[in-house]
Amino acid sequence: MKIITFLLSLLLIGNFIYGQTTIEDGEEVSGVWTVANSPYTVMGEAIILQDETLTIEAGVEVKFKIGCTGDRA
Repeated sequence: MKIITFLLSLLLIGNFIYGQTTIEDGEEVSGVWTVANSPYTVMGEAIILQDETLTIEAGVEVKFKIGCTGDRA
């Protein structure tokens, strides 16, 4: 039981330290993407509105998950 608790604690701490941000398909984005919240996983399309800006800091990891999201026949 102690080992399981220890491993779960490491997992939670790892997620807190390294962060992760998911951008849903069609989500509007702006502002600054930081290394602290990296990696950013874009689940389709991220939208930057005409009068907005998105700054991506050096070292930020951006992943794109595109294509078929359903079961293949």
